[in-house]
Amino acid sequence: KLGLLPPREPTQQMEWGTRLEPLIRSAFAEKSGISVSYWGPHTICVHDKHPWMRASLDGVADLDGGQGIVEIKAVSAVQKDAWERELPVYYQAQMQHQMAVTGMNRGVLVVLFGGQELCWYTVDKHPEFQSLLVEREAEFWKYVEEREAPEAKKIGRAHV
Repeated sequence: KLGLLPPREPTQQMEWGTRLEPLIRSAFAEKSGISVSYWGPHTICVHDKHPWMRASLDGVADLDGGQGIVEIKAVSAVQKDAWERELPVYYQAQMQHQMAVTGMNRGVLVVLFGGQELCWYTVDKHPEFQSLLVEREAEFWKYVEEREAPEAKKIGRAHV
């Protein structure tokens, strides 16, 4: 967050996700009939009250009720069954963060499974979760500003 470390080398999964993103965005627009715009790779959205809250969007879609965020993923085909049961929590959190930053109320998580099956999932704004997320991000940002490592907190079975 402070730019103190050298840039992280992208993994092969990250590289292919970046290469496939424009194709996935285009295929989603074509198959869904939903208009999608892309603001470019260097466009960073900044929250109007919390300048440390930022988001880089994979696209913006014309959804029922206005504009919504588009988040694009390319994942292994073996993960599809798990996604059908519940979207991964970390992607739900990412989308809630992006909605909080942009003020948008809805988003679409577009996923290419195994390089061959395109699916998409609508995610609505969750005000209570966003409120908690902003609170926790503000706590984290204080550690960043003070250049201190936060302590891990036990939450259920996970450590944060």
